[in-house]
Amino acid sequence: MFNTTRLESLGNSKEGFLALGLAYINFAKTETNLFRMLFMTNMFNQGSLTDITGATTDDDVVIAVICQATGLSASKAQELYTGVWFTAHGIASLVSTNSCTLTDEEIKKVLKNVFVGILRSLKENEENKS
Repeated sequence: MFNTTRLESLGNSKEGFLALGLAYINFAKTETNLFRMLFMTNMFNQGSLTDITGATTDDDVVIAVICQATGLSASKAQELYTGVWFTAHGIASLVSTNSCTLTDEEIKKVLKNVFVGILRSLKENEENKS
C-alpha cells in the first residue's frame, strides 16, 4: 500500500520528486498508527544514510527519476533523496504525533527549499571538482 502510493505520487504530480515527500507526510496524517508502527519504531533500523534511501522497494526508480530531472549521477541523486527524505520524515513524525500542524503550502515550501538547497550544493561541489 505505502510503496504503491508513493510511486503513484511520483508519476501523477506536477510537483515531481517533491510529491514523494508530500505523499509520505500525507500518509503520516491519514494513517497515523500505521505510520508510527512502520517508521517510528526500532523495526525501521537502517545502518547508514544510504541504507535509508536504498533499502525500500523501488528506490532505484526514484533515484532514476531524480537523475533524469536534475542531471545528477546516481550517487548524488541518492544524497539528494536522503536529504529530502530526512526533512519529510521529520515533518511526518511531527504531524503523526500531533506536535505541529502545517498547511500543505508550508510543507511544500520547506521541501522545495531543502530540495533546491541540496541540489545547488551538490552541483557546486561537482563544479569545484572540475
